[in-house]
Amino acid sequence: MIVPENLKGSHDNVFTFPAPALDLAFDDGLIDQVKQVWKAIMGDEVDENNFLKFDDREGMIDEEEANETM
Repeated sequence: MIVPENLKGSHDNVFTFPAPALDLAFDDGLIDQVKQVWKAIMGDEVDENNFLKFDDREGMIDEEEANETM
């Protein structure tokens, strides 16, 4: 995976992101940049379906479960 020049930092294992926009709306392009860096870190064999997928923390309940217990 090739990382765009504007995301490369001062070393091979350092990445930089441009300053965020000050708009009220979230810039979806930021997610694309994060995904490019994530793929560079994880390597070529990474499954893109795992991007921004997180395991549940043990002992934590989700919002729906919390509402059911009240």
